[in-house]
Amino acid sequence: MSFTTVTADLTVGQIGQLAAPIEPFNSVQSYVLGTDIQPGYGVVLSADTIVLPSDANGIFAGVVYTDGTLPIESTAFGPTSGVVNAPCAKHGVRVWVKTSAAVATTDPVYLQFTTGTGAVGTFRNDADTSGSARAVLVHGCQWDHSASSGRAVLRLNLPV
Repeated sequence: MSFTTVTADLTVGQIGQLAAPIEPFNSVQSYVLGTDIQPGYGVVLSADTIVLPSDANGIFAGVVYTDGTLPIESTAFGPTSGVVNAPCAKHGVRVWVKTSAAVATTDPVYLQFTTGTGAVGTFRNDADTSGSARAVLVHGCQWDHSASSGRAVLRLNLPV
């Protein structure tokens, strides 16, 4: 008799999807969207809204994700689509994010704030420098596993 091995995590999840397991103490907040944002992208605070970063000085708010009521992956939601609030993962959560470079568990986490190798709001493992930095170091996050460019699981432990 053989047994099937079952894991709590998908081998490859959809960008913007939460990855199991979620820690008992987690912080997920709903924010008003200031711009259209795709699930799995990093966002910063701008007054009472969340937006894609536009410079290295933004306050990292977390990662927008889909909670089952919002479309997954390439569909942006926000004011244009009529969706005005979105869940944003902050602490005790693992989420599939869009990456613009291969990452390893020991790599630092950077958020792209200017288009370079990756799109604004994507994550990577360096400052994407070509004359000047185009990504900023994000504290309170770590890569859950090594992955090639495209998507990876990010563990969020931002202060709450």
